[in-house]
Amino acid sequence: MLNSLEIKNFRILEDFRVSKLGRVNLIVGKNNLGKSSVLEALRIYAGNAHYELLKQIAAGHDEKYPMKKTE
Repeated sequence: MLNSLEIKNFRILEDFRVSKLGRVNLIVGKNNLGKSSVLEALRIYAGNAHYELLKQIAAGHDEKYPMKKTE
């Protein structure tokens, strides 16, 4: 279980911190404030930044930049 969360320079989140997380946490806010970015960052963390996961997240945002797998 995560006790705290820090996300830097990911999408709209320049320096996002939550110092105390509970067993259940609710993310609320207006549109375009970074709620989905927090969830995507957690998904990347949980998936150990696997190439296919990163590609899937980028495709879900119609982001147009080249991605190529390196070993």
